[in-house]
Amino acid sequence: MIPNETEFKALTGTESSEEKNLVSFRAGKSSIVTLGSQGAVLISEVGELVRVSAPTVKAVDTTGAGDAFVGTFAYGLASGSTAQSAVALGIKVASLSVTRKGAQSSYPSQTEIATLS
Repeated sequence: MIPNETEFKALTGTESSEEKNLVSFRAGKSSIVTLGSQGAVLISEVGELVRVSAPTVKAVDTTGAGDAFVGTFAYGLASGSTAQSAVALGIKVASLSVTRKGAQSSYPSQTEIATLS
């Protein structure tokens, strides 16, 4: 499960800014909560939190950023990356996507992604 901050609050009734809320969110299962310009937090099965920051960018349109993140995260895992490396790559691609207008049209090309790795 990979909710964003708003979805996290809707699911739990709590804020994602509180570590205790993140730890208790998926007890026994790993998860990720995306945090917009703050990056994302990877929650391990044992409740360990790994925060991955996002680069500072000028956001033009955030439409599709979550999809860009999730798709790239899945690509990273399928390519043999660790979960933390896949999260970092997903954040880079999502961050790049928000600097352009549109959803799918804002996604970087495979060549651009290769330069981000």
